[in-house]
Amino acid sequence: MPRGEKPLDMTRGPVAEFAAELRALRRAAGTPTYRTLARQANYSITVLSQAAAGVTVPAWPAVKAFVVACGGDPLDWEQRWQTMRRDQDIHDTIVNQPPPSEPQASDAFQIVRSAQDRQISSEMAGSKMVASSFGPSICTRADTTAVVKVFLLDDHELVRTGLRALIESQPDMAVVGEAATAAEARTRLPLTRPRPDVAILDIRLPDEDGISVCRFARTTMESAPTCLMLTSYADDDAVVASMNAGAAGFLLKDTRAEDLLKAIRLLAAGGTLLNPDVLNLAIGRLRKRNQGLLDLTEREREIFDLLGEGMSNDEIARQLLVSPQTIATFTHRIMQKQGFGRRQELVVTAARLLERRRNRADAQELADRLTAVYSVKDQ
Repeated sequence: MPRGEKPLDMTRGPVAEFAAELRALRRAAGTPTYRTLARQANYSITVLSQAAAGVTVPAWPAVKAFVVACGGDPLDWEQRWQTMRRDQDIHDTIVNQPPPSEPQASDAFQIVRSAQDRQISSEMAGSKMVASSFGPSICTRADTTAVVKVFLLDDHELVRTGLRALIESQPDMAVVGEAATAAEARTRLPLTRPRPDVAILDIRLPDEDGISVCRFARTTMESAPTCLMLTSYADDDAVVASMNAGAAGFLLKDTRAEDLLKAIRLLAAGGTLLNPDVLNLAIGRLRKRNQGLLDLTEREREIFDLLGEGMSNDEIARQLLVSPQTIATFTHRIMQKQGFGRRQELVVTAARLLERRRNRADAQELADRLTAVYSVKDQ
């Protein structure tokens, strides 16, 4: 008989939702016992059962073992796990009283935040200061008379609840609509009254992504809201794609509450957080990466694409009629040429590039077009 599981406590937030998804994966695999999973995954029964307990954030190796034993896609589940881990941090910040100290941005993203801080300060020059419960003072334009109306898109209810509480604590802001999926957002955004001034869109969603919603709003809606993309991690592809879709800015989910409020006011006033310097850095890294791909041999590029399909060395070897050791050698050579320290980085990059090609999105052409746009603006 399958081992019984305790009911999930959904008040624990994203970690419980993630555990529910793991349990659903186990049911889809025929509800194997944890003893069977432990034999297949070479992990203890306790570790695997705790991964789906929904009490604490499980370690990725344990989750990966669980997923593989149930026949899931490790690449897809790693992205889910990363999103859950970051959303859980937000959840814990919301429910704990008093709130913990503000999280710090990653080292790789410090330059983005510094540039945004400088830009916000410059845009808000000459403004008046009003008291705020989320900081000593928050800037707002002196001629602001109307309430800034905000629309929220995030697949986690607790995240939306936290954002709503933060935004509606301000006397000059109000949340006028919400959605949990891209499909809901496309239906609700055009019908929302009063019309939102700013739409805060989560990039990663269960059905599509927030970038597609931004593109929909900016191309089909009259008086479309200004779009602020919210992401769990810095991603050059996301930066460039957001700009191409018409977004006016993007922020990490670990952004300080005060900075998020400043950003909303700035965008509502017609400003932007897509700093040209930050955008140029992203374009430069994309160009460097794409140039590196040109250095791959035909066979290396073939293996690179198959890795992007989520195939293992054994699966690629069978398809190409070579030994797994040969594939391992090629994979190591690709990692050296591309500067990847781990196979995981290589696979994730390959998957993203493969998806982009399938969607007929040419990153190099996009980078050149954006560069030309900013060159004209700078003249």
